[in-house]
Amino acid sequence: MRQGTVLCSGVLLLIGLLVGWVAVLSYMLSTSFPVTLQLGILLALIVLSFITARYTRASLAKLKADLLHGTQALDSSVINVSPDAIVVVDENLKIIAFNPAAEKLFGFENGEILGCSVADTIGINHNDQSFQQLLDQYQATNHLDANPIEQSLVTKTGETLTASTRLAVLGDESSPKYIFHIQDNSVLTEAESKLHYATFNDELTGLPNRHVAEQHITEGIKEAQRNNRILVVIKIGVDRLKHINESLGHQAGDTLLKQIAQRLKENIRRGDQVSRLNGDQFVVTLVDIDKETNLDYLIRKYVESFSLPFYIKDQLLHVSVSIGVACYPEDELTVDGLLRNAESAMFQAKKKGGIDYRYYSKEMREKSKERLYLENELRRAISKHELEVYYQPQVDLSTGKIIGVEALVRWFHPKLGMVSPVQFIPLAEEIGLISEIGEWVMKRACMDMTLMCKERNDALSLSINLSAYQFAEPNLVESIASILHDTGFPPEKLELEITESLFMEDLAITAEILTILSNQGIRISMDDFGTGYSSLSYLKQFPINTIKVDRSFVKDITSDKDNASIVKATIQMAHSLSLDIVAEGVETEDQLRFLLNQKCDKIQGFYFSKPLEFKDLAKLLEENRQIELNSDKLCLITGSG
Repeated sequence: MRQGTVLCSGVLLLIGLLVGWVAVLSYMLSTSFPVTLQLGILLALIVLSFITARYTRASLAKLKADLLHGTQALDSSVINVSPDAIVVVDENLKIIAFNPAAEKLFGFENGEILGCSVADTIGINHNDQSFQQLLDQYQATNHLDANPIEQSLVTKTGETLTASTRLAVLGDESSPKYIFHIQDNSVLTEAESKLHYATFNDELTGLPNRHVAEQHITEGIKEAQRNNRILVVIKIGVDRLKHINESLGHQAGDTLLKQIAQRLKENIRRGDQVSRLNGDQFVVTLVDIDKETNLDYLIRKYVESFSLPFYIKDQLLHVSVSIGVACYPEDELTVDGLLRNAESAMFQAKKKGGIDYRYYSKEMREKSKERLYLENELRRAISKHELEVYYQPQVDLSTGKIIGVEALVRWFHPKLGMVSPVQFIPLAEEIGLISEIGEWVMKRACMDMTLMCKERNDALSLSINLSAYQFAEPNLVESIASILHDTGFPPEKLELEITESLFMEDLAITAEILTILSNQGIRISMDDFGTGYSSLSYLKQFPINTIKVDRSFVKDITSDKDNASIVKATIQMAHSLSLDIVAEGVETEDQLRFLLNQKCDKIQGFYFSKPLEFKDLAKLLEENRQIELNSDKLCLITGSG
């Protein structure tokens, strides 16, 4: 008996390990473990369950042998060591043994349940099909290794639990004893249920996920084909969710997404579906649409659902969205194509700003193809040496001489020729290449200017644009310091041009980074001044050294009184704050004369020079081109002057 007890204890310990694994899985499902990892561990559980089951059968066989030993007396030391519930009943189905694991599982104490009906207490009824199935299995084999039967049992509190039950029968037909070996499957069942939910639903909002959305669109396409109907895919992007997360916290962002999901669900028709694709994007699928249906009416419902503010963290928050629409079969025949085209339309809507929607069009399709081609080519442009740095001179209006340059990147494609920066810079920002390109431009420009400094024994100032995307890079300061160190370019000659859009991000972090750069001697210039928001306040908050007047104001200063007044006031304000001021886009003598009269510090533009390759810049410096300021007629001269 002692050996049997030890063997039973060791074997049933393995069963306990299984229970532990199930608990681990349950914990993971309650957190944010990836679904793929959950599936892997569930597979491991299944394998472990198979191994454990074989030992459990051996344990039951040993238990039966021990129970039969010595006039079939029940040895409590055997059944009490089992981590699983053991319930023994007599021929009248009255309970004669109830081990501690059974007490814990069902909530009954041993003293109160002995002698009670097993049907009235835990729900095992000899008239049930499951009981008869257990009995038939045992009688057919006379072995305990038959597969367990899954059945619903009842606890003392009336709670239903799912259990795997095995049955052994002792004694003869006149006075049998039934041994029920019961394993609680509730934890595993709950884990499987959670895993199933996570596979098909978005964890945050509870909406169907991308996988389900694609399946729904697939079925909708089939239905539209059969019935000659239309299917509509609406992609909805929440604008500036990142800004909301950073300013109010991720918890506020999550609350907003849940509220958005609820509003979208309130507008769907029967058969339609709203899903969450990723962080800030939702998709609505409208199925079984008649060709005469007014789609604008259906889509406007979703647009109007964002007209009211959301209540987040005790404040009202107005949220704008961009909505793109693609239709089957007019725009695309495949699931991927419909989602892609709806996204293209969504981005077009985003460019317009505010709450708006756009339909996908043939023109958009062509632009999408061009964009995809351009994107693939841009990814290879650096390695193929297709990018070049050009330099546009900046002229000091107190001397008329070149005092610095602005570095500008140019892309020369072997088939397309020169691709406009207006085309590829926003694309580089969108696909995450702008930081790599920006770092390459800075390194190349610093190398060129260091070389020129050695040849001229005089360093020109170097202005380089820094986008908001580059500014968000965590190693920006270290990267700039490394470039300056490696190239030997003096930091006090470097001027970083930032735009006002940068100040729409986290102001505290922006101020900290700009201060660090400024303390290293690097100058900061505000580009495109006056085209953004709250410009004056930023001049006081941040270490700004230079203001650049945008070319849009300079263009008409001789014919537009408003522009002339703006430029005049900007120059006066800059001087009152001891800031340098540079006018961009100076193309005519009249513009230059106006700026001279207003005492503008520097200019750059086609009047003096277009952006030049490094070798052509060297020639321009060698010929000593400058502006003749001391004559009645302004003009460009060369030589020593």
